[in-house]
Amino acid sequence: MKKYNRLMQKIICLLVLSFVFLPNISLAHNWLADCGFAPKANRIIVPIKAFIRSDRTQSEASSAKINVNIPAGAYHIWLASSDGYSGRASANQLNEQYFLKLYSGHSLISQTNSISDLDNDVDYAYLEEKVNSFFKINKNVSSIVAFHSVYPSNSANSLSAVCAAFDRISLPTVITKPAIYTY
Repeated sequence: MKKYNRLMQKIICLLVLSFVFLPNISLAHNWLADCGFAPKANRIIVPIKAFIRSDRTQSEASSAKINVNIPAGAYHIWLASSDGYSGRASANQLNEQYFLKLYSGHSLISQTNSISDLDNDVDYAYLEEKVNSFFKINKNVSSIVAFHSVYPSNSANSLSAVCAAFDRISLPTVITKPAIYTY
């Protein structure tokens, strides 16, 4: 029994050490990165964490609806995406892109521009990009959906839609002066 207990202690010790000292290795096909956007004043960060692809069904090309509370106003909008797996460097996926559909209730009110394609020729890629500047939202947004930019397609173009950041901005006020006419 003592030998068994010592063996179990060694195994547990090795497991603990392996989790502490080995780099994080994902066994999943598509690793979902943590959102890299830092909180700041007037910023709304929306975690998406959806694996989407362009070569199958529409439901696989989009995330589930994500409930949000984004007030009407003007925003700079950022998106983040990732993709990574062993062998990705040799994959031919040239359109790993998505955009957001913005809803007020059940009504689609707008959509963002697409994030650029992820880097190719690497096993892991992560991208944060401003996709819209001075983007005016006329109604409160109650939900969003991440949607693959090239659906439908013959290539998977799979990626993880990681998160979005909405930075509320003030639009400049235009002051008009009355016209002065001289005759």
